[in-house]
Amino acid sequence: MAEIAGWRASVANTDAELEEHRKDVERLRELSKWRASAKRARAARGPDELAEWKVFQEAVDAAAAFAADLDALGAMAREAQEERSARAKPR
Repeated sequence: MAEIAGWRASVANTDAELEEHRKDVERLRELSKWRASAKRARAARGPDELAEWKVFQEAVDAAAAFAADLDALGAMAREAQEERSARAKPR
């Protein structure tokens, strides 16, 4: 009799563990659905909505500003050279 009671308790514990496992599996399936949904939502967004795109845009803007600064410095250097050349010419 004690042996049968032990087996019944073991089966009850196994049933409880199995039920917990089923609940865990169901939770994992739900998480998987949410993850897939989030992935689809990210893919549906345009590139201009991504944080990486904003960083890229800022870098492009900074590079454009640097190019404009270099252009301005080049113009100033040309003017200075023209002035030096004009002063150095004998009359």
